[in-house]
Amino acid sequence: SDDDIDGPVEPPRSPEVITLDEDTVSPENAIENPSVENPPVENPPVENPPVETSTVIDYNHGIDSTNEDLSL
Repeated sequence: SDDDIDGPVEPPRSPEVITLDEDTVSPENAIENPSVENPPVENPPVENPPVETSTVIDYNHGIDSTNEDLSL
């Protein structure tokens, strides 16, 4: 009888503790935080597209390696 009561009493407590833990940890908030931080982080990379790098390399390579590249 005691065991039976202890059993069911503990399970309900577990979910409550987990719920509190989840609320404290804020899993949804944590997921939303990175998401919000992701856009700003992705923005800089978007502004620094490989096109700019390619253009810079193209100019450097074109002026310096164009002849070598063509020769090769």
